[in-house]
Formats: sequence, structure tokens, C-alpha cells
Amino acid sequence: MTETVSVEQILGVFQQLSGDLDSACSNEEALRTLTGLCLRVVPGAESAGITCVSSDGYESVAATSDLAERVDQIQFDLGIGPCVDAAIEETVYRTDDLRADPRWPEFGRRAAEGDDVERQRRV
Repeated sequence: MTETVSVEQILGVFQQLSGDLDSACSNEEALRTLTGLCLRVVPGAESAGITCVSSDGYESVAATSDLAERVDQIQFDLGIGPCVDAAIEETVYRTDDLRADPRWPEFGRRAAEGDDVERQRRV
């Protein structure tokens, strides 16, 4: 089920983000603010992170959990996945089920295995 979001709600999120970013004391804190906001406003989000690209390769920053860092590392090791491909192709990818997404079958399998381990750890 898709939830309808009003313009006022979107403006409220951006106003909150603006205030939070203004009070950030460092770039690292600003990035953590962004990933924290994702957890609050993206329905069903349990983890978030940001992939940065440099001449040295990829780096996971501002991850909200070990799971987000592990999933990013799987992408970096394979050289494919939604974040890596988005950085290379300068686009946005969305997937609802990594296990079934045909764009990244090996990444999806490994990421799902990592998620299963994380869920077992919390029980």
C-alpha cells in the first residue's frame, strides 16, 4: 500500500532537515543527520547509509547499523549493487526485495543472508 504524502508534510521534513543540518558541527554529523532522517521518513526503513566515491574507491559513511555497513561492503566487494550502480551511472535505484531483484542476484542473495543473520542476532 502506498501512502500519500502531502506537500505540507514534505515541506515539514525539509524544514526539520534544514534546522538539523544548520546545527551540525561537522560533515560527519550532517551525514548522520541525513541517514537518521531516512529512518524516520522512509516507510519500513530499518537501516540506512551513504556510499561515497573517491579515487580510492567506495566508502560507507553515516551507517545507522552494522547491517548497513555489511551490505555496503558486499556491494564494494562485488563491484555491483544499488549504491555502487547508482554512483557509477549517476541515477537512483529502488528495490523492494533484494532477494528477488534480477539486477543484482548475487548481491541480493548475500545481502539477504546478512539480514537474516542480523535478525537472528536480535532475537
